[in-house]
Amino acid sequence: MKKMTRENRIPVSRLKASDFSTRSYEGKYVLVADDGTPVIMLRSKTVSPVMWSLKKGRFQLFFRTYGEVLNYCENHHYSFIPKGQGGS
Repeated sequence: MKKMTRENRIPVSRLKASDFSTRSYEGKYVLVADDGTPVIMLRSKTVSPVMWSLKKGRFQLFFRTYGEVLNYCENHHYSFIPKGQGGS
């Protein structure tokens, strides 16, 4: 299997948040970290205590509110990809 490197990675602007939807979570936004790594913001499809999630690589974090997830993104310098370029 070919090793994934920065040079052969799919450009973040070509990713669609919906491609990362699961049975439980709907992909809403694609963000990018300072190092160029894609970060996917997902929202729960059902009313649950944990409505929002961020996925970055192998890590996944959960948040109760949209405000909490936005605050985390701001504190970690994640940038939204403009609509039509990976957004919802």
